[in-house]
Amino acid sequence: MKSQPGHVYLETLKTLKDMLSDLESKAQASLDVLNEPAEVEKALQEKKALEKILEDKKPTLFKLAEETKALEKNVSPDVGKMYNQECNDVQGKWNKAKVKVSKDLHLLEEIIPKLRAFETDLKVIEKWIEGAKDFLMEEQAVPGNDEGLERQFDQCSAFVKKIDTVESSLKNMKEVETHLPSCPVAGINTRVQTKLVDYQTQLEKYSKEISSHKDKLAERQEKVKNLKKDLKEMQEWMMEVEDEYLDKSFEYKSPEELLKDVEEMQRAKEDVLQKEVRVNILKNNIKLIAKKEPYIGQELTSRLKVELENYQHLCKRIRGKCQALEVCYFFFFSDVFLRLKLCNVLTISISWETKLDFFPQTLHHKGK
Repeated sequence: MKSQPGHVYLETLKTLKDMLSDLESKAQASLDVLNEPAEVEKALQEKKALEKILEDKKPTLFKLAEETKALEKNVSPDVGKMYNQECNDVQGKWNKAKVKVSKDLHLLEEIIPKLRAFETDLKVIEKWIEGAKDFLMEEQAVPGNDEGLERQFDQCSAFVKKIDTVESSLKNMKEVETHLPSCPVAGINTRVQTKLVDYQTQLEKYSKEISSHKDKLAERQEKVKNLKKDLKEMQEWMMEVEDEYLDKSFEYKSPEELLKDVEEMQRAKEDVLQKEVRVNILKNNIKLIAKKEPYIGQELTSRLKVELENYQHLCKRIRGKCQALEVCYFFFFSDVFLRLKLCNVLTISISWETKLDFFPQTLHHKGK
């Protein structure tokens, strides 16, 4: 009968004990310290590695148990009992480590897909928020010019269109957070809850700001569009007046034709002069937008200046032509009654001392 087990048995027992002692500390490491997704991914790989080590040593552990049973027949009862206890301790530590590693591995494999989905949705929201913040800061730092107004509006509209997408991502994040309260990993729970609250707050804030900014851009765009339209209409009716009245040749064969065209010319003059109200409104509107938006109003102000000069020139010309026609043709009437009638039509008072030779001596007049 042997007094002690063989060298191979003792070496195997020592190797298993050292391995399990080192593995046990790793297996018992708390998952509560995990916060970041990368840490969870790393912990998963470590747990898989521990599980493999335990599985790889399972045959050795089984062999040790068989050898311990055989050893009890060849050594004294005390020695056999001692090594049997040591073998049971090794087996107990292996089982304990196996249970802990399997439990942690199952937990990590269950929550990691949720965390990955959470991080994917978080990045969608984060990208949108960062883009919206940068866009709003750039718009405040650099005032938009007239040419860039449409570009700004299109960019802003693109952010608004993606709000539904980021809100869907936020909803997914909430679902992940709802299923995590049962998770014993405190660090993960805390991080998910903190990120959810933070990004939900930011998303609500910047969704409102970007939507409000879009409305403001649309309003500015509409104002500029309408002002440009008004300037174009102003230019067009001035050209019409010029073509129809200032470049027109007047030739009459009867007093009735003369009176008809004089009255028409007077109406044209009154119409042009009455347009001054609309012109002033347009001028004030452009000044207002130029004051608030210097870069946007710059082009409008330049165009307005040109059209105002054209309008003043038009008024001067049409008043001059109208007066010339009225006075000129007034003195072609020899009949006092017709002169008085024409005076009533023209609503003017002319000195009888005006020299007749100042006026054309034919019933033909063309004004430029």
